[in-house]
Amino acid sequence: MIKGRKAKKKKATSEHQSLHRRTMADPKVAEMVAVLRRRWVEMGPVDRGDRLRELTALGCSTRGLEKELKQSSTSIRRHMVLAQLPEQDREAIKSGASAKKILERKADANRHRRQAQRVIEDRRTGALSDDLANIVLESCRTKEWPHKASLPTWGRVLGRWPLTGSS
Repeated sequence: MIKGRKAKKKKATSEHQSLHRRTMADPKVAEMVAVLRRRWVEMGPVDRGDRLRELTALGCSTRGLEKELKQSSTSIRRHMVLAQLPEQDREAIKSGASAKKILERKADANRHRRQAQRVIEDRRTGALSDDLANIVLESCRTKEWPHKASLPTWGRVLGRWPLTGSS
């Protein structure tokens, strides 16, 4: 018996790609991209982010813009994040402050806020402390500790998964 090949499944991204292509077919959008490409060096990071957000709101994808603008998608996403900052931070960046340091401060504040929320939740329910105590007890009972200790629950206790150091 000869088996036929399985039909290839379409990629999930094809819908986004076609949306980007349809959006780029609009002359107004194409002109916006062309202006952004020409003025990329002259514009500040916040202004670039504003233009990029406008384009994504119209239907352009980040990867599509990467190809159109010949800029990395990471750079495009970073500019879009800068455009979402509060006005005070946007003005600081426009006046020459380090965008990296401002984003680091924002990330630190978010990390501390999430940590405080975990502490509040633990005080309210005690679930995190109970999970941590159970893991410690299980680890102590395991003869091959720490190699055979149950680590999957650590991610839940610490509020991150997998255990990569990111929150």
